[in-house]
Amino acid sequence: MSRVRAVIIGSGMGGLSCGIILAKQGYEVTVLEQGVQPGGCLQCFTRGGVSFETGMHFVGSADPGQTLYRLFDYLEILPDVQLQRLDTSAYNIVSFAGERFQFANGRDAFVETMLRQFPAEADSLNRYFDVVQQVADVCGLNQMQTTQDSDLLMKYQLTSLGEVLRETVRDPHLRDVLCGDLPLYAGVQDKTPFALHAQLMDFYNRSSFRIRGGSDRLAHSMIHTIERYGGQVL
Repeated sequence: MSRVRAVIIGSGMGGLSCGIILAKQGYEVTVLEQGVQPGGCLQCFTRGGVSFETGMHFVGSADPGQTLYRLFDYLEILPDVQLQRLDTSAYNIVSFAGERFQFANGRDAFVETMLRQFPAEADSLNRYFDVVQQVADVCGLNQMQTTQDSDLLMKYQLTSLGEVLRETVRDPHLRDVLCGDLPLYAGVQDKTPFALHAQLMDFYNRSSFRIRGGSDRLAHSMIHTIERYGGQVL
């Protein structure tokens, strides 16, 4: 009996992930890409011998057992993709009003580092991180399971980042700094849902890495997985 064919348009992260899922379920997968190279926002380009990434500059939650590690394991790309841990004391840096603010991995280190520039804000930082963890803990994607408290998640999907920051953080300057840490999407304090901010903050705060050789390594490794299951990317 011949396998059911599946054609996927576009070879970005979503298209390639979909291709692997279907190929592992026995479909005959063909991914079609109109561009000159696969990968979508995983693509890289070179200028003057230096490689630049177009979209995915660094990744989070990639330590064993964490969300991205488990996803990479399912996609069967762990053997091909080499990660380099970012500076745990400053995996991200927000430049604001002439100052630089370091974001450290882990709750305790994050709070301790921020207190160097906001010494009176220990209570605010801990209140803020309490809400971040509360929301992240009920996010189905972060936990790789069905959400346990959809009402709480919905509440913070309908509550802006600015509203939560005003409730938890006293110093307006610190509120602006925390709002500045939204690496995937342009954050607008009174429009961006706090749930989005919390999920991203938790995701990168757990662990952060760059991809050795560029993010296009992910795309090529995912293509190899599709090909191992008899599919193709054209």
